[in-house]
Amino acid sequence: MKQRGIILLMLMVLAFACRPDRIRKAETIPEKKLIPLLVDIYLLQGSFYSPVVFRNYGGIDSTALFGNLFEKHGVTRKELDRTLDYYSARPDKLEKIYQKLLVQLTQLETTLQEPETEPGEPVNLWNQKKKWSFAGDGTGSTIPFVIPLKGPGTYTIQVRLRLYDDDQLVNPRLTAYFWHKNETPQGKISNFPVRKYQKSSRVIIYSVSKHLGDEPYTHLRGNILDYDPPEEEGNWNRHVDIEDISVTYTPERMMKFQPD
Repeated sequence: MKQRGIILLMLMVLAFACRPDRIRKAETIPEKKLIPLLVDIYLLQGSFYSPVVFRNYGGIDSTALFGNLFEKHGVTRKELDRTLDYYSARPDKLEKIYQKLLVQLTQLETTLQEPETEPGEPVNLWNQKKKWSFAGDGTGSTIPFVIPLKGPGTYTIQVRLRLYDDDQLVNPRLTAYFWHKNETPQGKISNFPVRKYQKSSRVIIYSVSKHLGDEPYTHLRGNILDYDPPEEEGNWNRHVDIEDISVTYTPERMMKFQPD
C-alpha cells in the first residue's frame, strides 16, 4: 500500500533527525495528542506536493506552517523531536504508533470518499381527499392508492384515525408497498411494515416509513383501510373516521465530493 510507505518514511525522517539522547516516556508527547499531530503533519506534508497548493501558496515558508501546526496542538518542535527520538530507539513501540496513525488516515480517507447525503425538503404526495368517514353496513372503500415515486429518499404514510368500539372490520390495518412492473402478474413489490388499527375513544395517529434507494420501483401502492373478508356472509357494521392522510416524500440531495 502506497500510503503505508509514505507514513513509515515520514516517521523515519522525523525520528532520525533527532539526537540519540536518552529520553523517558514521561518526557514525551502523550499518545492521544501525538496521533492527531502526526495526522496533521502527514496532511500538511502531502499538500506541499499538490499542484494547486504549490501554484497558489508556493511562497509560504513551510517552517511557519509547521509552527502554526505545533501551536494548534499545544506542542513544540523540540517536544516532537524528543518524542520521536524516544520511539526511534524502541522499534516495537514505533510500529504501534505507525499502526494507529495508519488507522486514523484510513478512516479519514474513507470519510472523504463517501458521498455525504443531506435530506431535502419534504413533499406531500397524497393525491386523494384527506378525510373519510364510514358508518353503517360493511360496504365501502378500502381507500386504495397508487402514487408515482419521485426517486430515492424516505416515504412516510401518516393518518389520524378513530376506530369505534362497534366497528366490525376484521384485522383493520394500513398496508403499503413499493411496486414496479415485471414478467409476473403481481409485479415486483417491497412491503412497508403493517400498521394495525386499534379501537379507541379518541383519534390515534398512525405512521409508517420506508427508505427507497436506487431500486427500480416506480409506484407506491396500498390501502389506507385494509381488512380481511368476514368469515360469515351478512350485514356487518363499520364505523371509522379518518383524517389528515399524507404521504410525505423526503428526498436525498447528494453532495458529491471526491478528493483528487
